[in-house]
Amino acid sequence: MGLPAFGNLPAGEKMCNPRYQDILPNEIPVLTLEDGAEVRVIAGKSGGLSGPVVGNATAHLYLDVKVRPNHVSSNRFPRSTSAFVYVFEGEVKLGGEEILRSGHLAVCEDGDAIAVETGKSLVRFLLLAAAPLIKPVARFGPFVMNTQEELIQAVQDFQTGSF
Repeated sequence: MGLPAFGNLPAGEKMCNPRYQDILPNEIPVLTLEDGAEVRVIAGKSGGLSGPVVGNATAHLYLDVKVRPNHVSSNRFPRSTSAFVYVFEGEVKLGGEEILRSGHLAVCEDGDAIAVETGKSLVRFLLLAAAPLIKPVARFGPFVMNTQEELIQAVQDFQTGSF
């Protein structure tokens, strides 16, 4: 299905004005699942909670998940999206098969949930999901555009201070 549209915008919105939204830690709602996992909902909706990040061109889900040691947890994401898991603390077994260690990322298969199993230590990971943008991608450093021409224009705009 491809990677989610994080950091990428639909072609018609590539040259929009940048925006920034400051979110304080106490503004992020926390959901405790029946299996004991703790989920911070940063963007999107999960378990009836909505994250504080709003106004994005692509509707997406951004969760910070903490699962206690020796535990199995299932984390849901919308079926029509692409998703990935990035572990930043501990290591986790995904879907009963793949071991994912801290600092590594795995793209989720089509579906609407990912099962995670922890070992002897606490695990924290990000679960991100968004509708895929099925468009060509041109990349250079931090710039992501749809064509080489748009990429050249973005770099020139940056270099001249009109970005």
